[in-house]
Amino acid sequence: CGLVGLKPSRGRLAEMAATKRMAIKIAQYGVLTRTVRDTANFYAAMDAQAPSKSLPPVGLVEGPSAEKYRIGLFIDVPMSNRIDPEVRAATEATAKRLEGMGHRVEWIQSPANQDTADDFLTYWSFNAALLEFLVTILPTGRVKKLEPWTRSLARYARQNMKHIPGAIRRLKAFEHQYNDLFSRMDILLCPTTAGPAPEIGFISPVSYTHLRAHETVLDIVCRLLLEKNTGGGGGG
Repeated sequence: CGLVGLKPSRGRLAEMAATKRMAIKIAQYGVLTRTVRDTANFYAAMDAQAPSKSLPPVGLVEGPSAEKYRIGLFIDVPMSNRIDPEVRAATEATAKRLEGMGHRVEWIQSPANQDTADDFLTYWSFNAALLEFLVTILPTGRVKKLEPWTRSLARYARQNMKHIPGAIRRLKAFEHQYNDLFSRMDILLCPTTAGPAPEIGFISPVSYTHLRAHETVLDIVCRLLLEKNTGGGGGG
């Protein structure tokens, strides 16, 4: 689509005011640019204007690094093995190219499992419920203006309220496990999504009332993406 996105590590940029009281901060400032060069210049400028208090400076990246990295590679994950062949091939080709550049690429298991995914989606829905509540109490708020997907997430959270504290506790523990992985790896390489980028406009609001009762939330998301990509019947 002609855009470059790079989500920074937490602490790299100023904390979003809206996330300061979140139990787990899953939102982060960032930019979309037209080129990798523009993204590199943005982070160099942020180093100069508002340096991170917890991370070393990035500096201005003007070319490839001579340093060789330890790269952990995984494609399949416990929560879904339905990875599109195009995505699989692109990930493997990237790994092969990195090896050719002298980096050490090692196949590893996914750091997350189905329970981690379910906990994340439970926490995500909890934040949707908080948003819905805030919109309800604001004098000018209109709950009906929220997307059906957001309202359905909020409803899911209300139905599973007793599971939210445990999900938050386990996610905080997972953060430490994930950080420990980088004692032996410098970079993780994996697909960002299970399928190729969809065409603009294909995503429609989805309500949990239309979803199959036996599916997990992640199954639902994967199924909807695959059905859209293959032209099958959708739930939205």
